[in-house]
Amino acid sequence: MPSVRFLRERSKAGAAGAIVFARTHIPVTFHPAAKDQMDMRRLPMVDDTTFTIEACVPAATIDFIYADKPYYAASDARHIGAYALLRDALARTKRVAVGTIDPRASRAVVLQPVGAVLVLTWLRSPEEIYSLEDLGLPRIGAGWTWHEMDRAVRSIEALAEDWRPKRHAS
Repeated sequence: MPSVRFLRERSKAGAAGAIVFARTHIPVTFHPAAKDQMDMRRLPMVDDTTFTIEACVPAATIDFIYADKPYYAASDARHIGAYALLRDALARTKRVAVGTIDPRASRAVVLQPVGAVLVLTWLRSPEEIYSLEDLGLPRIGAGWTWHEMDRAVRSIEALAEDWRPKRHAS
């Protein structure tokens, strides 16, 4: 993951914007987080993009199936205190900020702390996600025996480890 310093050095390649939190305006620069997003002309953000926080929800309640395009949000040295306060408060409360970039846009955006950086991710709307009803899946808690569940849990625990992106990359 790039350092905040690396992101500041690339600020000319990013889209200038701001995060609005509790009547505080935090200037930031948005940078693509994925290498396949490096063409800045394809960014759904433009200069003067403002992310307005509308709610802070438990991080675990956002299903990753809705995640679309992630961007690093980096602050300049003059506003790093407000940026760090928001980042660390979100991390401490295990919450993410949900809001919009453009009030006319129908897509929500989530802002979450990831290490030293805040990551802003566009979310797909529920209408963009296929329904599971037609898949014929068994209901939760059905389709297995307790003996099978015990074996499966032991197998998962035997494979348990921390996430290491370089090891688990394709």
